[in-house]
Amino acid sequence: MLNHADHAAASSWLNATENIPGVPKLQLEIFKELWFRDQPLIEVAWQFQHPSATPYNLMPLSQGTVHINNSDPFAPPAINPNYNRINATINGTNVEWDMWFLAKATQYYQTKIATTRPMSSVVSFTDPQYDLPFDEYLADVKRRTGTSEHLTGGNLMLPEEEGGVVDTNLLVYGTHNVRIVDGSVFPYQPSAHPMGLTYALAVRAARLFQQMPGGGGLTVSEQLPRSNASASATAPF
Repeated sequence: MLNHADHAAASSWLNATENIPGVPKLQLEIFKELWFRDQPLIEVAWQFQHPSATPYNLMPLSQGTVHINNSDPFAPPAINPNYNRINATINGTNVEWDMWFLAKATQYYQTKIATTRPMSSVVSFTDPQYDLPFDEYLADVKRRTGTSEHLTGGNLMLPEEEGGVVDTNLLVYGTHNVRIVDGSVFPYQPSAHPMGLTYALAVRAARLFQQMPGGGGLTVSEQLPRSNASASATAPF
């Protein structure tokens, strides 16, 4: 939760920029630069519990809200996901953008990826079937879409007296040989897709292991995949 200093700083920044001429246009230009840059907008992820794949919209435009709902700090908040609230004009037609985009990705996966080798040799069927008209893909996506997330922060890198589980060397407090190298050690929720930060953590861990006795043979690559994708995503389940 935000402390008083965080709240004061955020309020000051918002109030300072609210009435400055040109700020909304500048924000739009920054958004367009981020959104239209060569980066992934759709992720087709494998579901490991059974052989299947699901497309995810990595940058949905609709935004929801989370508000305090009670004076009790442990009471559940009021959550409004506010799905599918942004419209766009595509080829002269007004569409619900997030669902339209996800339906297009689903159709592409079904008609192109799943029916082309090597995928076609392991995919026994698609759901929905691959040869539907686009309107039926759109209806299916609207019926089955839900929220997805990457969970982080279960084993925080904080001082032990503040509830931390690992120290800055990723070592679990109270042990001498147990380290945690995954997103659970992030002390704050990332504001973007956690992949890039997870890679950085892995590099940090590899360097620690290099410095350990017997670890001199390890090598670490500096050329890591880059991702600017959003932490939130929507997908048809």
